[in-house]
Amino acid sequence: MSSVNPIRRLLTCCSSDGQYEDHAQPRLRIATQHTRGSRWNTAPAMDVSTGSDLPSPPPYSVFDPHPADCQCAIHVHKQHPIRPTVVEAFQSQGCSSCPPTNTYLLSLLTQADPNILVLDYHVTTWDHLGWQDTFSLKAADDYQREYARARGTTRVYTPQVVVNGVAEGTGNSKGKLEQLIKDASLTASAGWPWLLFSKVDEGVLIREASAATAATRRTGRVIEVVYDPTLREVETQSGENVGKVLPYRNVVKSLEIIGDWMGDEEVVPVQPRNLDDRTERVLIVQQGIGGVIIGVARI
Repeated sequence: MSSVNPIRRLLTCCSSDGQYEDHAQPRLRIATQHTRGSRWNTAPAMDVSTGSDLPSPPPYSVFDPHPADCQCAIHVHKQHPIRPTVVEAFQSQGCSSCPPTNTYLLSLLTQADPNILVLDYHVTTWDHLGWQDTFSLKAADDYQREYARARGTTRVYTPQVVVNGVAEGTGNSKGKLEQLIKDASLTASAGWPWLLFSKVDEGVLIREASAATAATRRTGRVIEVVYDPTLREVETQSGENVGKVLPYRNVVKSLEIIGDWMGDEEVVPVQPRNLDDRTERVLIVQQGIGGVIIGVARI
């Protein structure tokens, strides 16, 4: 393993090369009650309000019910519309620095705020350290590295929290995670109007909220993310977190770029959703690779 500042090593797990090893078989269970060894329910309540002088964002989980030519005040005449908040976490079961951040993410989820979407991406980076993450995805590795390249580096780390594609950090304390969410929400409300989504027969219609924003000629790529909202707990039998019971929710099961949004109004085809697998699916519109998130809707 390459040399790493020892103080930094205590705070985060930094990327390094290594050989894969044989791993013990994981024990995975769906949690129906608090399992001994799990502390996910002990985190303090999160305060992620952005200020009483700002309007509440629309819920990301509801398709926009208004017609494309609607001129109501919801769509126009708002100088500073606020987007929903997308919290993307990159972590690993084999990272000893990740459990604190994960605890605060779970605390955030207990609020059941429809305006906050938490997505838990598990990377393969630490699978060679004695424990192979049961949820790790190669696509999550690639997605995290896109964010790194967008900020001018090739270095990745865990835990990493990216909010709205704008603010990033470890999120390993209550204050740090709250600040990331507030910073990203306020930055977005000041300059990046939120896209509108409508369900149509051909798929999903994505459009700008007004003629003024359409004139900016924004474009983006459309990413389909499937995640598991169920609380699942994993007993790690080796590696840096050996003996711990690690709880997770909203674990990303798949991540796929399904097309491009070329601006103004455009329909993106989507495949029918399997309602029997207990997963949820969202579309994310990202302005460029590793760029700001400008729209999200659950489908």
